[in-house]
Amino acid sequence: MIRSCCAVVLLLLAPSLVLGQESRSPQNTGGVRPCTLHPVNGRICLSEGVLRGLLMRYVPPKLPEGADETGEVLLHVIVSRTGGKPASISAISGDSALVRSAVREVREWVFMPYRYEGKEVEMEGDLHIRFKIAQ
Repeated sequence: MIRSCCAVVLLLLAPSLVLGQESRSPQNTGGVRPCTLHPVNGRICLSEGVLRGLLMRYVPPKLPEGADETGEVLLHVIVSRTGGKPASISAISGDSALVRSAVREVREWVFMPYRYEGKEVEMEGDLHIRFKIAQ
């Protein structure tokens, strides 16, 4: 009886214990505030799928000259409330040569504006850029 009561109490308290833990996301490192699902100061955090769905112009990443391996880069982008090209791009992880190439290509991407509750808002999110050797 006591064990089942303790189990119920733990189940009820588990969500609050998890919420109290610090996020380990790359966006929460280095003093950068984590993404939020509702606008904070006019900016909303979107998933990679939603961000890619808002793309109007996509420039595929090119493997840098002399690179003979594939790889992945993780970028954090911020797009203004009117859409268009990214206002800010920062690298979270990846090989430096691949990061430079990815940033160069993502600068040319064009996004549609995002509307939240009828108003256009700034958007931010992470993008995985994958490089492959052309075959």
